[in-house]
Amino acid sequence: SGGVAAIQYVLTGPEREPLARVAEKLAAAVRTAPDVSYARATAFGGAPEVRATTDRERAADLGVSSADVALTLRTLSAGEKIGRYAENGRTYNIVLRAKPDVRTDARNFGGFAVPATEGADGQVPLSQVVTFREGNGVTEIARYARQNEVRVLVQPAPGVSTEAVQARLQAAIEREKLPAGSRGFWEGDSKEIDRTFTGFLLAFALSVVFMYLILAAQFESWLHPITILLSLPLCVPFALLPVVLTGDSINLFSLLGILVLFGIVKKNSILQVDHANGLRAGGMERDAAIVQSSRDRLRPILMTTIAFVAGMIPLALSHEAGAETNRSISVTVIGGQLLSLALTLIATPVFYSLFDDLSGVVGKLRHLPGGAKVAALTALLLLLPGAAWAQEPTTIRTVEEAVALALRINPETRIAAERQTRARLGTRQLRAGLLAPQVFGSLSYTRLSNANALGGATISAGSNVILPPNNGSLIATPLGETRTRQSSPPLTDPPLVDPSLFAAQSVDLNVSTAQVGVSFPVDITGTLRAGINAGRLDEQIAALDAERTAREVALTVRVAAYELLRAEAIARVRDAALTRAGEQTRVNAERSKEGLVSEFDRLRILAEEKQVRQDAIAARTGVEAARNTLARRIGVPRRAIRLELADDAPEADRDESEIDTERLFARAMAKRPESALAVRTEARAKLATRFAGRTQEPGLALSVGGLYNGNQAGFGFGGSSVRGTGTINATLTVPLYDGGATRAAVQSARSEEREAALRTGQYRVGIRAEIESAVLALRDARERKRLAESAAEDARKAEAIARVRFASGIGTCLELLDAQNTLTEAQTNAAGAGYDLRIAHAELARAIGDPVR
Repeated sequence: SGGVAAIQYVLTGPEREPLARVAEKLAAAVRTAPDVSYARATAFGGAPEVRATTDRERAADLGVSSADVALTLRTLSAGEKIGRYAENGRTYNIVLRAKPDVRTDARNFGGFAVPATEGADGQVPLSQVVTFREGNGVTEIARYARQNEVRVLVQPAPGVSTEAVQARLQAAIEREKLPAGSRGFWEGDSKEIDRTFTGFLLAFALSVVFMYLILAAQFESWLHPITILLSLPLCVPFALLPVVLTGDSINLFSLLGILVLFGIVKKNSILQVDHANGLRAGGMERDAAIVQSSRDRLRPILMTTIAFVAGMIPLALSHEAGAETNRSISVTVIGGQLLSLALTLIATPVFYSLFDDLSGVVGKLRHLPGGAKVAALTALLLLLPGAAWAQEPTTIRTVEEAVALALRINPETRIAAERQTRARLGTRQLRAGLLAPQVFGSLSYTRLSNANALGGATISAGSNVILPPNNGSLIATPLGETRTRQSSPPLTDPPLVDPSLFAAQSVDLNVSTAQVGVSFPVDITGTLRAGINAGRLDEQIAALDAERTAREVALTVRVAAYELLRAEAIARVRDAALTRAGEQTRVNAERSKEGLVSEFDRLRILAEEKQVRQDAIAARTGVEAARNTLARRIGVPRRAIRLELADDAPEADRDESEIDTERLFARAMAKRPESALAVRTEARAKLATRFAGRTQEPGLALSVGGLYNGNQAGFGFGGSSVRGTGTINATLTVPLYDGGATRAAVQSARSEEREAALRTGQYRVGIRAEIESAVLALRDARERKRLAESAAEDARKAEAIARVRFASGIGTCLELLDAQNTLTEAQTNAAGAGYDLRIAHAELARAIGDPVR
């Protein structure tokens, strides 16, 4: 039970009594302070209680169990349910316990009997086995992490800072020695205050880091940001000095004031440094540039300071609700801004000159440039994606510009372009992998650790191999020495090896070889050409898909642009209606004062003006929603573009003879990319069927190569050894059995072919339906536009007549109001119908494959 005190200090440990004593001492140390409302410990010990202690040895001698003692005491004090009885349809519990005057005095418990095996009649008085003692005890035992817990609760007086009281309690804690194995920590508001201050320190550190990275990217320098940021520590003592002079405390809001002050002081330094860099870039000497920059930027800095401080003065002098919060921020900002102004104007030029000298020294010692690039890259990575569109917004003035921008940067068109590029590279990869000759080469070196046996004799490096007499055998002899070994029995057959192969020479058994070759695939079944053709079809399909995507994007962007123009036209109509309603309200108010207009008419016109105002607001909201939709269709964030669309494109219409459905369908089948895409897809499926069936046909490959042996003996033995040789290989592959994989592949390819044929028919039906719907929408929009324009002209004339009648006193204000409402509705319909006609033309152009205009 921690309570709701603002300051809570928690003590935990294995023993509760030592914690309670320490907690009471801490509470007493701050309880008498005048700025403390109350201070107490949660170790309550004032509740009266009766403690019953059983003499276990005596109870054992008398045969009394502890359970019987507990049951008897519980029955006497709390009662025990022994049965029920019913009366008048209700059931009542029967509870057995002592009378109130008996159970309120523990001395009466001793006379009650408890079951025993050694007592008279099987019972003994409780006083023989239980000792009763009155005292005080706790009502609850709090735990924290499986240890005893005692809290010190301190509530500051109204208007007193929590930090001051917490500091006094902290001093008492430092003087008091905690029991062994115990620890203490803050909870409640005091803990949150510590956490808040820690978070603010981290926020200050991060703000400095981010400011440094951004400034390093802006100035392309490591040192100029340090020059600017060194002015920030100078404003901290000047910001805290007014807090001390006014008797306020350093709290969350004063820290917020310091954070705000950082931005203003940093801006002043940026003005000086940036202007000094500009003057130096124009050829001015450094010291002269520093002085001139300080002079030029003095006025804007003073104007900013005066305006900022003047805006904070009302907050510092306010006394209404929440004034403490406003005063903490305003006092910090006013004092820090005024007192640090002069020092920062002096310190920034000094730091600039010092670090400029330092940069010259560092530039001589550092040979690898690029530090500013690293800073700029780091800042860019930290600010993405928010800074991705931080450049000047692109202005779009016509519908064509919006479509062109969308075709260039819309993600859908870029994805389609990537697919087209991938298909083109895939075709190139297939052509290179299947038809182009493959050149290969290899180098090898083999070193033998043991000599090889040859014909019963061992040949090693440094030996001569000679032919022995006919009845002898081959043996290895050292250089300059000849040995023979007679066989037993003598051999009569001629030598098994041609003597010319064993001319006396030195043999190196370590082998080094080099090989180079070219292989040529021979497409005897057309399988390779089918793969190449399939790749070409994939490339054509990707190109057609990219064209289809571009047309869809162009249509959606154009429709969104027309929707925006229509929303703006309707907003203008609503604004004009609002102007008319306001004028009519003013006229009626004047006539009402003269008694010429009834109160009903005045209120009716006033209500109508409010309704028209709501319609104008809704129209403007519709304009903003249309702008957001157009930006989304283009594929850019709303803040990245500035929409200033002007409806300067001439209106185009088609003759009735030009919208014949059959002629338009024939044109669409010849021009729409979907039609060509369906044909290419069907051809690709047929080619895949042929390709799948040819995997079981024979294949032929030719290869030509050369081999070079680097050792002295080459490829032969004797004096005329050959080191280089050529190879020509022809490989014929005849598939015999693949477990039915080819048949399954052919069936799957035929299924895809049938699906492609069905999709081709589906495309034709869909294109025809699109054309019929577009033609119907065009005729409907054309007729609605004609009627809407005629109705708007009639409504304009009627409104003019009603205005004249009202001015002459013949007509009523309700008549004029009805004419104005009719005019507004007719003009709104005319504006919408005009752009509906343009949208219908665009959809028809897309349906028949013409460029969307």
